[in-house]
Amino acid sequence: MHTSQDQARGMSKGATQRLAAELLPTSARENHASFITGLGDGSLGCAWFAGSAEGKPDVDILMSTASAEGSWAADRVVAATPGRSDQNPVLFKSPTGELILLHTAQVLGAQDTSRVLLRRSNDDGETWSGPTEIPGDPGLFIRQPVVAVTPTRWLLPGFRCLTLPGRGRH
Repeated sequence: MHTSQDQARGMSKGATQRLAAELLPTSARENHASFITGLGDGSLGCAWFAGSAEGKPDVDILMSTASAEGSWAADRVVAATPGRSDQNPVLFKSPTGELILLHTAQVLGAQDTSRVLLRRSNDDGETWSGPTEIPGDPGLFIRQPVVAVTPTRWLLPGFRCLTLPGRGRH
């Protein structure tokens, strides 16, 4: 089995520099669950969650965009829910052209408190609406792309995390 370090050692210096140049810029210590989508002008948008440690309340959703030429902009916080860890971003370009960000927000170490939040952008992620909570029971998590069945009917795969009787939280 080859690791990414083995693969990097086997690359030419130029290939390694190209690979490093394509990494997303981030200002956070820990970064997880990146999600990329095409934007209206041929550029790309990528969102991920980042902070001091997964599950802590300082974990926010960050985003960067890349021009059609491929250079990534500096990361910026696009969702920060006070007292909660924001996680698992899903970007979706709606049939009307609006960019949708869906993500989870949970209390520290308590996945069964997770809620799914929705934010909207009409300028490909430069600015965002405030959060709207998706109705449902606590503990809902998402990670997969939205499927637009029709312009007004969307499917969002999800799963629930529950605290089982006699067991502690996750």
